[in-house]
Amino acid sequence: MKTVLLLYNPHSGKTVIHSHMTKIIDVYSQAGYFVTVFATQYKGQLSKLIAQHATRFDLLVVCGGDGTLNEAVVALRQIPEEKRPRFGYIPSGSTNDYARSLGIPRSLDAAAQRTICGDEIVADIGKMGKKEFIYVACFGMLTEVTYLTPRQTKKVLGRQAYILEAAKHLANIKPKNAMITYRVPKPDGTLEEKLLQGEFLYGMITNSHSVAGVFNTTGKNVRINDGLFEMTIVRVPKTPIDYTDAVRALLSSNETEYVIRQKVSYVRVVSDQEINWVIDGEFGGNLKLAEMEVVPKAFRIMV
Repeated sequence: MKTVLLLYNPHSGKTVIHSHMTKIIDVYSQAGYFVTVFATQYKGQLSKLIAQHATRFDLLVVCGGDGTLNEAVVALRQIPEEKRPRFGYIPSGSTNDYARSLGIPRSLDAAAQRTICGDEIVADIGKMGKKEFIYVACFGMLTEVTYLTPRQTKKVLGRQAYILEAAKHLANIKPKNAMITYRVPKPDGTLEEKLLQGEFLYGMITNSHSVAGVFNTTGKNVRINDGLFEMTIVRVPKTPIDYTDAVRALLSSNETEYVIRQKVSYVRVVSDQEINWVIDGEFGGNLKLAEMEVVPKAFRIMV
C-alpha cells in the first residue's frame, strides 16, 4: 500500500484546517494511501519531522501558509534528491501567494487531490545568505503596509485599500539610502550588471504573481522556473501626488519614473543603515548587506 505523511500547521490562516481534515484524509484513503497525520506543535518542528521521517513515505504533503511551505521546502532540500518523496502542498494560510501562482485550488479537498494526480513541476528558489526563500524577499515601508492593511478593508476596497493605508503612513516614511547592484539577462544569454543608487521606499525580489494577497503586483510574464526572479524597486517620489502614483503603479505591475522593474538572477543591496527584510512573510533580519541569488530548479512539487 502507498503511504503519505501529512503534516499540518493547526494555527495557519483562520484554523479552518480542522474542519476539513476528515475529508482530506478520505481523499488519500480513497486513492489507496495509508495516511500518517501529525499537527505541528511549534515553529521548527516541521523541519525535524521531515528530516526524520520523510524518506520512509511515498508522498509528503504539508498543509499551512507560505511560511509552512518555506520550512518544508528548505527541509526537503537537505535530503538527497534521489531519496526525496513526491511533494505536495495544501494551502490553508491567510494569503497563500505562492499557491495562487502555482494554480493550486483554494478548496482544501481539491488541493489534496492535486497532490495525488496533479502534474509535478520543478521550481526555482531564492537564497539570501544562508536563508532560502520560495517567492519573496522585500524591504521598506510598503512591506509593512501590505501585511498590516486590515483584511476586511482589503475585501471591500481591494487595491484601493493599500493606497489608503499607504497614504496614512506618508508622514512616517523613512527612506533607505542604498546601493543596489543587480544582474539582468542579455539576448545572447550572458548577464549584464547594473547599478541603482539613492533613496528607496521599497524593494522586493519575487517569484510569484502576488505578494500579501494582492495579485499581479510583481511584474509581467512571471515564470516559476525560468532561472530569474522579478525585482521591483520604488524610489522616493518628489510630491504626495507622485507618491500615490507610485503606489498605484506598484499594485498594477506597471513602471514609472519611480517604480523600476527588472528580471534578475542576482541582487546585492548595501546600505549604511540596517534594513529590515521580510522573506516569505516572515522576518528575514536587519541587514546592512543583503545578497540574493536564484537557485534554478531547486525542488519538485505537485500542482
